[in-house]
Amino acid sequence: MVAFIADMLDHLAPLSRARPIVFAVFTAVVASLILRRALRLLYSSRPKPKYVGQRDENGLMTGKGKLPLSNGDFYEGEFIKGMFHGEGLYMFKDGKSYYRGSFKSSMFHGKGEEMYGTSNSKYVGSFKANRRDGHGRIDYGTGGSYVGKWKNGLKHGTGTLKYVNGDKFFGHFENGFKQGAGEYSGRTFRIVGNWTKNHADADCIVHAKKGFDPSHLIGVSEGGPDLTNIQYSQ
Repeated sequence: MVAFIADMLDHLAPLSRARPIVFAVFTAVVASLILRRALRLLYSSRPKPKYVGQRDENGLMTGKGKLPLSNGDFYEGEFIKGMFHGEGLYMFKDGKSYYRGSFKSSMFHGKGEEMYGTSNSKYVGSFKANRRDGHGRIDYGTGGSYVGKWKNGLKHGTGTLKYVNGDKFFGHFENGFKQGAGEYSGRTFRIVGNWTKNHADADCIVHAKKGFDPSHLIGVSEGGPDLTNIQYSQ
């Protein structure tokens, strides 16, 4: 191939003198094609990940096995007809993140646990098509947790959200937001009422002891209206 290119350039030498701009463009295009061809050959020559494990009569991965993936991830567990199916462990290439549990058609599906290495958070519960779905608990790496219902990877349904400072919210969630009836409990107060996209509605009732400082409510409603309906007790 190199000899062919050299011979072609010799024949095009007159063009380089007569029309240097055209010749420069032509040689740039040829160089680009050569580079793409070389990269394609290099990629195709790389060793493919090797599967170690059981196969069915048609040669498809079926049963227990181990499969390193081309993106650097790794799977070990049960297969059916070439897909992750059953119980297994999927380890991400960072070496810290993983999913361990049930698979269906190569997706996280059923009961399992997932560790998120970048945030050091861990979820244990139900999955559906790679997303948290059903009942589950997540402990956040920065502190705090959520226990309750999920849908499509988001908090959805009844649950309890605990914050780093010890406060907690128990109530209804929708598409990841506090939505509907709920109760927020702090060390010195409780907020009872309805919530809209994480904001406590203005008519929520704040239960607190005498001497309570309303400034403690700042930030609790996450940008919602000021809470002025405070009922004091002894």
